[in-house]
Amino acid sequence: MHEPLRLQLSTLPQGSSAVDLEFAVSELGLASADAEFVDPVRVALGIQRQDDQLQVRGTASVAIRQVCVRCLNEAAREMTAAVSVVVRAQARRDAGAEAPDGLIYHDGEIVDLAGEIRDALLLEIPPAPVCRSECRGLCPRCGADLNAGPCECGAAGGRDTRWAALQALTGPAAAKSPARKKPALEARTRAKPARKKQV
Repeated sequence: MHEPLRLQLSTLPQGSSAVDLEFAVSELGLASADAEFVDPVRVALGIQRQDDQLQVRGTASVAIRQVCVRCLNEAAREMTAAVSVVVRAQARRDAGAEAPDGLIYHDGEIVDLAGEIRDALLLEIPPAPVCRSECRGLCPRCGADLNAGPCECGAAGGRDTRWAALQALTGPAAAKSPARKKPALEARTRAKPARKKQV
């Protein structure tokens, strides 16, 4: 397998040099459950070498496809990551010491930058991608894509035609119709017998 980011130390001159590479995603072993990477990967590096130590700075870029968190359509963009790493000889590494971030070691022959560049690109993956900043998303009630226009659901500011018949019975028009009057009950009176006067 071709490994474009394994650089021969003997080919890197003292002082300043530049490396520009373009290669397939598979050659970097770039993979993520959160994004699909699209060929090619482009790397532009400036290298400053002093004896067996190198200072590497530059950029790595690749196109990615994701799912928009608002409308669930494709969200595609070009992603660029900054690269900055110091490379020292393995012989100068303290036994048992863990290398801090941004520092790697070479074996005197090969400078392997693949891990640093792969990690830099993975850190740039958006955690909540959107297809565009003005994406209106989906209607929370009926699920229609509001980017295609207003839906017929009341929750999105439109009219929900499914309830039209019920609204005709319970809406403002129904409230204005006169209520039926119940027939008045006629009071019944009973004649009371007159009391006789006692003499």
